[in-house]
Amino acid sequence: MVHSSEPGRVFRVCLGYQSAAGGAFFDGETPGDFDGDGKWDITIVRLTVGSPPAFWYVLNSTDGSMTAQHWGISGDDFVPQDYDGDGQTDFAVFRSGW
Repeated sequence: MVHSSEPGRVFRVCLGYQSAAGGAFFDGETPGDFDGDGKWDITIVRLTVGSPPAFWYVLNSTDGSMTAQHWGISGDDFVPQDYDGDGQTDFAVFRSGW
């Protein structure tokens, strides 16, 4: 469940494991303010088994547009934060062994 910054609004997001004809995938939530408007955006990271790139899907709270970004691989820990201080959450991963 993802809570909106607007009182009384809650979004239900399905997370977890799915099996599809093209393979299996795993979804995880990674909340943050990716568009810099001061509100959290609904964000899901999808890892597809056998396909290394992770896809981040962001529903931007400013205008309802969708952003898709390749960032990370299976086995990474997803650690989005505002690392550069510009008011927007940055796509980021931690990779063991580095």
